[in-house]
Amino acid sequence: MTTLRGIVIVAGVLTAAIVLNGCNYRKSKGDGTVEKFPYAEIIPPPELLGKVMYKDVQRDFFGKYCTFCHTNFETYDGIASELDAIRVAVFIAKSMPRGPNKPGKKDLEALAAWIESGAPEAGPDDVKAPGI
Repeated sequence: MTTLRGIVIVAGVLTAAIVLNGCNYRKSKGDGTVEKFPYAEIIPPPELLGKVMYKDVQRDFFGKYCTFCHTNFETYDGIASELDAIRVAVFIAKSMPRGPNKPGKKDLEALAAWIESGAPEAGPDDVKAPGI
């Protein structure tokens, strides 16, 4: 019984550490500075920040890897309402997407850049003048 109790305590401490680490979305670079994006080997390239829009991640990420199970990810609002869960599942827990078809580094970098840029729905080039 004591062994089982010890295992439960260790599992609880490890779970708490993982959850707390994921909640603050910060990662030390080791030189005293802190990186804003916390996702281990996937850091959004600076040239993508502010350039990746919803239509890009919908086509290249969610449409390829998610919407066949997560139909709520077919719309911007469906994805935007789940951003924290997506961030944890894709980058921290690495539990999604499931199956043999996994996103490559470029797809993950684009998703990371989109999230880090505030998950913009559209950019200035995507907005059409009235009547067009």
